[in-house]
Amino acid sequence: GPVQFLSEVVDTPAGRQKGLMFRESLPEKTGMLFVFPNEAQRSFWMRNTLIPLDMIFIKSDKTVLGIVENAEPRTDSSRSVPGASQYVLELIGGSAQNYRLEAGQSVKFVTVLPEQ
Repeated sequence: GPVQFLSEVVDTPAGRQKGLMFRESLPEKTGMLFVFPNEAQRSFWMRNTLIPLDMIFIKSDKTVLGIVENAEPRTDSSRSVPGASQYVLELIGGSAQNYRLEAGQSVKFVTVLPEQ
């Protein structure tokens, strides 16, 4: 069945640039969703990221384009998958394998409003 992840959303250039830098941990089933204004080839590096991450590249039609698993932290190596994506979901390393995420799967974004 479907798997849900609680994600911070970053949709500004500054937010996307900082990402998950300097975080020492990331709880299971949480992540960060990078939202871009259009679909394009995306590339990420992990210079000041302290934990290994899985990067789920998602097309504008909300299907998984591809996955970079267990990206090594504290490096400037470029990580990408072939093709254009509009969203990238970063999860704790190993999540893609643990939850059987793979290219071609559909993704659904759900907004939860804070209680008042």
